[in-house]
Amino acid sequence: MPSQPYYVLQHHDIILDNQNKQYHLKIRDLPEDQKPREKLLKYGLGVLSVSELLAIILNTGTKKEGVLEMSERVIKNYGEGSIMSQKDPSVLSKDLGIPIGKSMQIVACAELGRRFFQKNNSSLPSIRTAREVYDYVKDMHNLTKEHLRGIYLNTHYKIIHDE
Repeated sequence: MPSQPYYVLQHHDIILDNQNKQYHLKIRDLPEDQKPREKLLKYGLGVLSVSELLAIILNTGTKKEGVLEMSERVIKNYGEGSIMSQKDPSVLSKDLGIPIGKSMQIVACAELGRRFFQKNNSSLPSIRTAREVYDYVKDMHNLTKEHLRGIYLNTHYKIIHDE
């Protein structure tokens, strides 16, 4: 006859046998719907906090600190805007007390964002006058029916959407 278990864990309870030791929650300890990657896949980017997005980029924590704790501490201590403007991984590593590899991941991700933004921003045409609008919509001159076209500009007169 198979032996029956003495107890069953429910609700992903954590049982600590030594109350004096501090235990850091790890990603694997979280329920499936609270893990950053699984949340991203199931619910999309809009549901994730900045620290959860950073945790996905950092991938793993250290022996002293889990990845979620690390990402929350990094955002809290450095700030969302400041961390993305830092270009030197050694300064970031020293300021935050994180491994150099982690700081290189953050700096590289921020640089990718800057390059993509600059590339997309510089290729957008600029419209300031009625003549420039006329030249921009020349493709509509030979249409046989009336059409409505929306051209949306940012504060620098660059086209951000055309419908």
